[in-house]
Amino acid sequence: MELVCDAVIPLLAVLLLVTARRDWRRLLPPLLLSLGWVYLWQTVDRSFGAWESFDLDYSSHGAVALAVGTSLAFRGDRWPIITIAICVLYAVLMHSLGYHTVGDMVSTTAVVLPFCIAANVLIDRRKTDRPTPAQD
Repeated sequence: MELVCDAVIPLLAVLLLVTARRDWRRLLPPLLLSLGWVYLWQTVDRSFGAWESFDLDYSSHGAVALAVGTSLAFRGDRWPIITIAICVLYAVLMHSLGYHTVGDMVSTTAVVLPFCIAANVLIDRRKTDRPTPAQD
């Protein structure tokens, strides 16, 4: 089961790359912002013991899965359902293996997911709101 757990983030990344094809330039900014947010919070936790002060543990692997998964969810119609299913199963697996408590994962999700969604929505909207060059 540990092997399955270790394969989730690479699986999400491969699915994201496969779905991106020629659209990777549109995908990259929100993904990089989301990953930056994930590692910013990891740094905050390590530097100040933010999660430890609440007897919790920041789930960096869960946060990366959320960042990549959120970008994947914005790829099209079926991807939100697939991504949610993968992330929920990943959380169940991490809990059953004793890697994280429910509190660890819920608190990490509460800090990471809203930013990841906002990054994808706002950057996607910005790209679609731009005027297109006039055709000759």
